[in-house]
Amino acid sequence: MLIAHRAMRGVGHGGFQCQSHVWLAGRIDAERLGEAIGRLAASFPVITGRLEEGSNNGVPRWRFDPQRVPRLQRAALPTDDPAEARAYGEKLFVTPMDLDRDAPISFHLLRQPGGRDVFILHFSHVLMDGKAPEFVLRELSRCHEAVASEGAGPAESIDARPRDEMSEHLFRYPRNRRIKAALSVIRQNIRLPGKPIIMTPPDQMAWGCEPYGIEVHALSAEQTRQVERRARAICGFVNLTPLILASAFRVVARLSRHPQKPGSIFRTDVPLNLRAPGRADPIFRNFMSFIQLEIRRQALEDRDRASKLLHDSMRDQIRRSIELGNLQMMSWLAPREKLLERHIRDQAEKQPATFGFGFLGPVIADLETFCGQPTSLVYTLNSALSPPGVTLQVNQYRGCLHLMATYIVGPVSRAGAGEFLSAIAEDLCGE
Repeated sequence: MLIAHRAMRGVGHGGFQCQSHVWLAGRIDAERLGEAIGRLAASFPVITGRLEEGSNNGVPRWRFDPQRVPRLQRAALPTDDPAEARAYGEKLFVTPMDLDRDAPISFHLLRQPGGRDVFILHFSHVLMDGKAPEFVLRELSRCHEAVASEGAGPAESIDARPRDEMSEHLFRYPRNRRIKAALSVIRQNIRLPGKPIIMTPPDQMAWGCEPYGIEVHALSAEQTRQVERRARAICGFVNLTPLILASAFRVVARLSRHPQKPGSIFRTDVPLNLRAPGRADPIFRNFMSFIQLEIRRQALEDRDRASKLLHDSMRDQIRRSIELGNLQMMSWLAPREKLLERHIRDQAEKQPATFGFGFLGPVIADLETFCGQPTSLVYTLNSALSPPGVTLQVNQYRGCLHLMATYIVGPVSRAGAGEFLSAIAEDLCGE
């Protein structure tokens, strides 16, 4: 994650950043929330840390300063229009984040004039994975309750010694299985090169980092149930990822200005959450593995057949432990930072995925309220870079699927991003 962050900073990007947005039904007590953030920092000092590179036998680590206190940043929005809150988040994405001087996480309370708040958790992907902010929000809400019952004293401290969680995870598996899985990854990538079809127009293929755009589209509860029924019929269980990708690839095929042939490729990486079901510890973690899914243009003509092909590819790759092999490959390459950074940048420029993607699944329990206020929507956004121009995130909240896009305005227009999400929803729900 750190090397990817450096690669993005190297082309003028703000860095590998993410945001979680919590839309509330009322007002949060800002003073109490600030005290809760202080308690959170006392328990997890990494949130005020700075990254110290090469200090631990050449391995970067977080340097803690107990005197640092995270600040709740407040802003008054001019109207209740959701676009105002998203515009605030868009500006955060383009603000450079350099981890040797900037905290890896910040807290923002946006006050709408109509009496509602929006809370934004803005963080570096080097700090934690895409599912972790939900656990952080839940812990922050718990700290908020504790402030009222116990006062604003320090929370119980925990062991904050640095851990190499990736190695811990890898070493759970026998060495021969890890090597076999890594060799499978190498064999999988020995193929004729082919540039995937993307949204960025052919005449705008230089690096693009700003301005940012954010777009969100919700399916109704009934539409979500309809998609789940179709997933069960196609996959044998409710596996939504292949259905979402099939529809998204079909929409890109329709909207892209790149020339297409029957054999044109549509490709993306699919992150796999390595947390055990129901496990929250550690809250802050910064590694995950992935598999790569691709499909040809000719196979996208039939939506359900495309979904089945992508589902079968997922099952096959997981059966062959490709996600373990990718993690092992990253572990081997991580000490060779320059090589890995060059590989990441070359792939992003010469072989960009059709779009960035992440399916975050159902929002964890206990986030239907946050700091004493009911929530109407909770979602997490990931960085975008052009090419490919757009990143798609999907989650489920209160029984509804939500499609979230971050994109670079210019290569992808605001109208185009809206059409991208609405067309995916229409394709998902169509007969």
